[in-house]
This record gives sequence, structure tokens and C-alpha cells, in this order.
Amino acid sequence: MPLCKTNAVILGGRRFGDTSKIISAYTAGFGKLHLLAKGALAPKSKFLSALETFSESELVFYHKTTTELHLLSQAALLKSHLRLADKSEIFPFAAAACEITDEWIKGEEQNLGYYQLLTSFLNRLETTTPLQVPFLFWLFVYYGASILGFRPNLEACFRCGKKENKKSYLFHPEKGGLVCAQDARESERYLKVSADLKNLAATLAHSDFDSASHLEVPLKLLNELSEFLKDFLLVQGVWKQLPASLALGQRT
Repeated sequence: MPLCKTNAVILGGRRFGDTSKIISAYTAGFGKLHLLAKGALAPKSKFLSALETFSESELVFYHKTTTELHLLSQAALLKSHLRLADKSEIFPFAAAACEITDEWIKGEEQNLGYYQLLTSFLNRLETTTPLQVPFLFWLFVYYGASILGFRPNLEACFRCGKKENKKSYLFHPEKGGLVCAQDARESERYLKVSADLKNLAATLAHSDFDSASHLEVPLKLLNELSEFLKDFLLVQGVWKQLPASLALGQRT
């Protein structure tokens, strides 16, 4: 049972017994982990705010090979992000990102790109304006799904490879790609994609989150992007249902 150290984002936690917690964390070195933090709820807990949701912390833990629940030894707070929980226009989107990560990531597999995306998103929320938050969230969804192998192809017809220049396009959510008029079939369900969304997708495909986060996107295009990603990821089975926190964010 080796003693391991890694940086992590705390996704959430639940009470275990009278004074302990089971923590879900996405780590730089081990992917998603579940950790037993003994005494975390005690009045003089050594963990303090290092285990609060959204916190970036350095964790030291005993890595067990016979179970998915590991024993936390130490936790040092690196960055709290507590102000995200105090802002009603930001909190739902930060919480939804943690929900998504907890749902999408199934096992202990290192993915440094995803970890960097999650920390970049939380850090960007600290400095952005409330109006920009929904766009940042859907960027997080787009890049997170892409890292995990679910990037939609809006460049050419997935059947014949033909590239078209039109005002609108047909997208096959099950196949994850555009389909040209000649290869479209009446028995299949398609999403309608505007030229603006196609162009935005091309920009995102050749950018990273940090650079794309400074784009200015009209509300109409943002709404199209969000509906497109919802439909695509639900059909792909990436989402079984939309995050509960996201519904809260849409009401604020």
C-alpha cells in the first residue's frame, strides 16, 4: 500500500460515519479517486478547507490495489475557489463542471490534459464577467468531451468526405459528423447546424480552452452551441441526463 502524492481538484464529498468524509477528487497523477478522509468533519480536523468542493489541493494518500477507496493521509490547500460558491451566477456552472467530471470519468486513469482543462476552467471563472460564464462552461464541455474522444466533426461529410459551403448543414449525432445532401437518408435523424456554428467549431478545433475563452460569441450562437452539445452528448451516451446544477444555472 504505497504512499502517493498528487495535486487534485475536489469534486465533492459525503459524510461517512460521525466525523469522516468520502471525497471524490480529480487528480493530476491518478485520474479520479475516491478517498476516505478520517476525522475530516471533526472540530479540529487537520484537513480544514483543503477538502471543500472546487478546492485545488495537494493530497497524500495510501493507494490500495484491492479497493477503489483509498485512505487520505494529508491534504494541503493550494487554491480554494471558495468565492465561486458565493456567486449565484457562477456557482451552478462550476458545480456542473464537477458533476460532469464525476460522471464522465469512470476509473483511475491519468489524463493530465483533462486535469489542466478543469483547473483552467475554475481559474477562468475567478476573473470573468457573469455574462461570459455560460460560454466558458460550454467551452469546458466541448473540450472535455473532445479530450475523452467525443469531438464532433463539422468539417466534412462523414460518408463521402465532401466539404460544402452552405448556410446550414445536417449533422448526424450518432455518427458524430456532418452529412451532405447527397448522402442524407430519410430514415436517419439529423441536427441542423448553421454556418456560424460550423465556423465556430473549426475555430475551437484549432484552439485550446485558454485562447478560445477570450472569444466573443453572440447569444444566438451560444444557445445553438449549447443545444447542439446537449443533443450530441446525450445521443452518444456521454450524458445519461443533464447535470442538476446546470438546470439551476439556467434559471438564474
